[in-house]
Amino acid sequence: MVGGPSSADWVRRHERLLFGVLGIVALLSLWEVGTATGYLSSTIMSSPTGIVRAAQLEFGRGEIWGHIAYSLTEYAIGLVFAAVVGVSVGFIAGWWQRAFFILDPWITILYSTPTVALVPLLIIILGIGLWTNVVVVFLISLFPIIVNTLVGVQSTGQWHLGVARSFGATQRKQWTSVVIPGSLPFILTGLRLAAVHGMVGVVVAELIAGNRGLGFFMNLAGQYLQSGTVMLGILIIGLWGVFISEVMKRVEDRFEMWRPD
Repeated sequence: MVGGPSSADWVRRHERLLFGVLGIVALLSLWEVGTATGYLSSTIMSSPTGIVRAAQLEFGRGEIWGHIAYSLTEYAIGLVFAAVVGVSVGFIAGWWQRAFFILDPWITILYSTPTVALVPLLIIILGIGLWTNVVVVFLISLFPIIVNTLVGVQSTGQWHLGVARSFGATQRKQWTSVVIPGSLPFILTGLRLAAVHGMVGVVVAELIAGNRGLGFFMNLAGQYLQSGTVMLGILIIGLWGVFISEVMKRVEDRFEMWRPD
């Protein structure tokens, strides 16, 4: 008799989720026990229950929503600009060899320069505020997209392009039928990395040059030794990173079939 899926099948299908949740629960339990027994300083590290109390207080006040909205605005604007510029530059440098020769030194120089080192210059040019933070997010997010797009275009199989040309495909048709489908998994990987790095850019920018946002919120709480509130900010950023990474990973998996064999 054919029955429904067994519990073992369900566990195998959701193994990644189950072990992920198990790891989080185990760590939080150890953290709570450590602070309760005095092995960890609750003043420095707070505790899971301390973070819950801080969340109740801050969300009850409502001010934190403004900081979250401000940070997400910076993040979204910077990431969209990085995606547009990064994919465009990656395609240009990957497809035209002379363009690659021109752009490659600049990509290498800027990629190897810590973005945080540019923040003082950006403050001088743009001042303290939204657009300085947007530029930081843009710069941190840009290069994973450029590099992955460039590699995707350069790895497009010459055999597939040769077949397309032998059937009289125009250059536009080669792009739409071979280059873009072959590059898309690489582009999505770059976007996933950029989406996670972008949150780092938000926090770095707001810690150094912010007057609003989650980074500023955490910095202000740290000055008053409110470790629970600081950890709350870290938790919000971490959860957003997990969420956006998981969304991008699912999109990646969906379009993996576009890669030419």
